[in-house]
Amino acid sequence: MSILNTIFSSQRPPSSQLHIDTESDNYGIGEGLTFHSTAEDNIAIGSEALNSTGASNAYRNIGIGSNSATALTTADDNVAIGTDALLTHQSGSNNVAIGSDALDGTGAGGTTGAGSTDNIAIGKDALGGAWANTQSDYNIAIGSSALGGAIDNTGGNSDGTIAIGASALTALTTGAKNLAIGYTAGTAVDTDIGNTLLGYEVGKGLNGGSANYNTAIGGLALTSATVNSARNTAIGYTAMTGLVGGTVADWNLYGDPGQIYFYQGFYGGGKIGFNDAVGYTFL
Repeated sequence: MSILNTIFSSQRPPSSQLHIDTESDNYGIGEGLTFHSTAEDNIAIGSEALNSTGASNAYRNIGIGSNSATALTTADDNVAIGTDALLTHQSGSNNVAIGSDALDGTGAGGTTGAGSTDNIAIGKDALGGAWANTQSDYNIAIGSSALGGAIDNTGGNSDGTIAIGASALTALTTGAKNLAIGYTAGTAVDTDIGNTLLGYEVGKGLNGGSANYNTAIGGLALTSATVNSARNTAIGYTAMTGLVGGTVADWNLYGDPGQIYFYQGFYGGGKIGFNDAVGYTFL
């Protein structure tokens, strides 16, 4: 092993193709690889992968793919797999980015965003927007472009957002406490709060900052609702598809307590909210 350390030590030029450091257990294959002398237990495969580890230690990180985690300096326990995964991330630990450009823009706005921790991004461009200079933690994005917007946690409330499905919550910026599961579920939600959306294209038109506290479960449920649609509950395939973001015109309800039925229609202009629809194509 001492011979290997002599031949492939961390003192070789940055253009080295192979890096083996058995003393600190740093290993790498690719051009432009460097590890600081205090970095330990890191693995880098790909050109410029994990090549910025700094003087304040960087432990147990994995970068696989060209430029994966290339700006990472002092963080620990990050996994970046894919070209440009964790590209601008610097100091936040415990992140997982799998897919080209996954979690690549945390440092776009500055070092605070680049210190975000405990995020999971799986899929091309998942959590891959150009983040503002704010830290956002504990987010989960699974699917191409899921949570792919310019995340801005200025209010400190958007931690823990979950988006599963291609383009789910892909426009989210300052919106908080949202959960979207399904293909393009909540895809237009940007600054809105407290939506729970489960199903194919569920709530895909909700946006504008006041489409808040909606619950939709079932394929295409609440799919036509847009700006100002708030505090609605739609359960069932295509439930509340007639809700289009306008005023309620002479709406009536009838039935026993707990059985609320609506008829007539929604159209143009004002705010709609506080509606419940349960059942196939209801509302």
